[in-house]
Amino acid sequence: MSRVAATTGYGYSMIEQRLSRLWQHLHDDQLQALLVNNDSNVRYLSGYRGSESCLLVDRQQLRLLLTDSRYTEQAKREAPGYTVICCGGSQLSLSQMLRQLSEKYAIKHLGFEDEQWSVADFNKLQTEVEDLQWQPLGNLIMQVRAKKDEQEIVLLQQAAKATDLVFAAIAEKIKPGISEKDIAKELAYLIADQGCESSFPIIVASGINGALPHAQPQADKPVQKGDLITLDFGCAYDGYRADTTRTLILGQPTAKQRQIYDIVLEAHRLAASALRSGIKACQIDALARDYITEVGFGENFGHGLGHGIGLDVHELPLLNRISQQILEEDMVATIEPGIYIPGWGGIRIENDYLLTAVGCQRLLDSSQELICL
Repeated sequence: MSRVAATTGYGYSMIEQRLSRLWQHLHDDQLQALLVNNDSNVRYLSGYRGSESCLLVDRQQLRLLLTDSRYTEQAKREAPGYTVICCGGSQLSLSQMLRQLSEKYAIKHLGFEDEQWSVADFNKLQTEVEDLQWQPLGNLIMQVRAKKDEQEIVLLQQAAKATDLVFAAIAEKIKPGISEKDIAKELAYLIADQGCESSFPIIVASGINGALPHAQPQADKPVQKGDLITLDFGCAYDGYRADTTRTLILGQPTAKQRQIYDIVLEAHRLAASALRSGIKACQIDALARDYITEVGFGENFGHGLGHGIGLDVHELPLLNRISQQILEEDMVATIEPGIYIPGWGGIRIENDYLLTAVGCQRLLDSSQELICL
């Protein structure tokens, strides 16, 4: 099987550009520094790929990465623009270290990721670090991450290419009698063979299991002639994730299978044809949802139309019926309408799209037409 070409990582100048964009979105002049502890946000703003860490950054030159002794060497390699500070374990606790640092750098007003802390952990931190005013950031960093920079787009394109290669390879291996679990294992092997990791737990759903949008592959469920088979998977390339869903069939489709597939495909096309910067996310969702409702299957499409992808498989923007977010150029999002009928099965078709000023670019090249095996 062919493999995607390796892509070199980004330099620290890109990290500084991201930090600059983040501060531009902050309109509180009193805010002196930010405490960042979500793993994906830490990686986005530093390059560090591990866990058990947080960043302390200001608008200028304060670039501190706090982690424990298990990760300090890794952090020094991956985040060269940061000073790595060891805490936790036998060292000072995070709260003790943060108290020292806030005194050293005269930090009085600190932004923090309130959605990342449990109530108990934050209450403890707030109690132990005195004289700090805590400013919740909500999902602000996620909002900044929604627009991809040049290097992120390259990595997402590479992830999509690897995913296309995996799909072409798995389509040749699905035969009557192979179990859903064995298909998932083969997908995992093919993803690893691309030098990638799986973007998320692989979904394989055949026959009536297709009515479960997040079905878990079953070891005792062999695929059979006439089965629709939904595959939902993706390659994570250097941390950036592709996400695709294809529904195949063993043999030739019945009239109903063809009808439902064509409805889902048309809903997908309607949404994709309108996807562009400047439009509300809910409007894209409505195009697909209203069509599926008009042809009589509205109750069989319960989830949102799509979501952003990047370092996480589910990011902003969210394409659903209530999202008022205005889509912007360089956002990357999925479109994945589906119809799920209990006792019959289901069909979902998903592609990844890069938004542009005039429309969108599909990142996945594999056919979205019904493939008969």
